[in-house]
Amino acid sequence: MENDFTQDTSEETDESFTPKETTVREAGRKGGLKVKEKYGQDFYIKIGKMGGRIIADSRGSDYYSDIGKKGGSVVRDKHGNAFFSSIGKKGGEEVKRRNDPDYYSKIGKKGGLAPRRSKNSLRMPDAQEIGAQAARDILENMLADVSPDDK
Repeated sequence: MENDFTQDTSEETDESFTPKETTVREAGRKGGLKVKEKYGQDFYIKIGKMGGRIIADSRGSDYYSDIGKKGGSVVRDKHGNAFFSSIGKKGGEEVKRRNDPDYYSKIGKKGGLAPRRSKNSLRMPDAQEIGAQAARDILENMLADVSPDDK
């Protein structure tokens, strides 16, 4: 029995047969599509979050901040400072469109309850500050849940 892999070695066949090589990029794309088909898009979200946590744990909490700053510098150099203003406005309009009309008023009030600090003080709040803010939030939510008749 002759196998299917025999190749005619005549000159005519050699010239007409040129196998197309698959690039690494194409192989990766095909593999990714197969995985997406088998497990769904949520699979990629799940493994992405897991990978992000592992990187943050191994490289420290400042890692993402540092690479974000580097990326921001590249974008600024490429598009200019006005670009950030433009995308900020677009983002704000989208948030406004997706939420109720009082959304910005509500978050502004929450921000008004936050402890004051100078713009130059870009530090992480300590546990006491976080606890105090959490207590204020809980109290605010409890008061919001109480109807006027209950008071």
